[in-house]
Amino acid sequence: MNAWWKSFAATAAVVLMSVASPSSARADGLEIGDEAPALDIMEWVQGEAVDLAAAKGKNVVVVEFWATWCGPCKQTIPHLGEVQAKYADKGLRIIGVSTEKPEEVRKFVADKTPEFKYTVAVDNLQNTSAAYMQAVGAQGIPHAFIIDKSGALAWHGHPTQMDAVLEKVVAGTFDMAKAKSTAEKRKEMFRQLPTRDPDLIGPAADAVLATDPGNEEATNIRVQIWRMKDDSAGYRKWCADLVAKLQADAEGLNGFAWRLATETDVSWRDPSLALSAAKKAVELTQGKQAANLDTLARVYSELGLIDRAVEQQKLAISMLDAKTSDDMKKQYAEVLGYYESCAALAKSEKPAAPAKADPKSTPKKK
Repeated sequence: MNAWWKSFAATAAVVLMSVASPSSARADGLEIGDEAPALDIMEWVQGEAVDLAAAKGKNVVVVEFWATWCGPCKQTIPHLGEVQAKYADKGLRIIGVSTEKPEEVRKFVADKTPEFKYTVAVDNLQNTSAAYMQAVGAQGIPHAFIIDKSGALAWHGHPTQMDAVLEKVVAGTFDMAKAKSTAEKRKEMFRQLPTRDPDLIGPAADAVLATDPGNEEATNIRVQIWRMKDDSAGYRKWCADLVAKLQADAEGLNGFAWRLATETDVSWRDPSLALSAAKKAVELTQGKQAANLDTLARVYSELGLIDRAVEQQKLAISMLDAKTSDDMKKQYAEVLGYYESCAALAKSEKPAAPAKADPKSTPKKK
């Protein structure tokens, strides 16, 4: 068991980064559905000040905790900028809060002004961090909190994982009751981690997925358990069952399609399920979501259907808009270039057609 846990801890470290640990949360902790605490800000470095009380009924607010020295935080800045631009006309306000000295934050923002397309603030004596980060037991940054228009906390976690939830919150279709239920089950999942028992951790993760099939934390933890048990057959069946529950969740389907098509160990891949999941994700988004088209292109590439991969990657690029970062556009273009080079090579390597016999030189039968 110790060997299992050591391996699990090493491979699942990314899963546990910046997630809430129930045992470390304060007794008066912040829960999903609770009214979000007021922001206590020393200095608004960029953008207008945000008063959560005044924002009620008008704005969805994302409060993200970060630092200038934090590598993962720097990587999320462009993404947050894209999200702010996407929902700006819907009243979204994203606020990046740092607990560092104002002069340090000012200099950093000034050096990277084009990347910061949202509000930046400096915490006052870490009061805001205590009210949010400590209250939920968050262990690391970056960590984001989504506050709905009623002023209630709807979600918190790594900012790269918030898109699907944020879309529903902005659209007013977010199910708070379901979110509360999932949060309780999520707590139980993390309570089981210290037991080091996969037979306890696994079912706890499954309980989260029963309520929220697209939950990335539970999915990643469950995948690691399958890996530690070296049960590729069980893993593929589990994927198939979960994909069946995700038929209305384009993002969830897209994630599984990519995973099932690109697993490092080919014995863990399922090309048939990857293809059906990728196609369904594209269908659900009416072929207008670049990320889903990019995944379908990758699946086609893995299947050896390189011409289709080129076609889908071109469609993916056509769906990128002015709000897309230059880095993302470059990545998509480089992938297309790779597929096109593969397609050209495949054509050059096709065996030559057999030469037609010259009727004049063909010996006559006796």
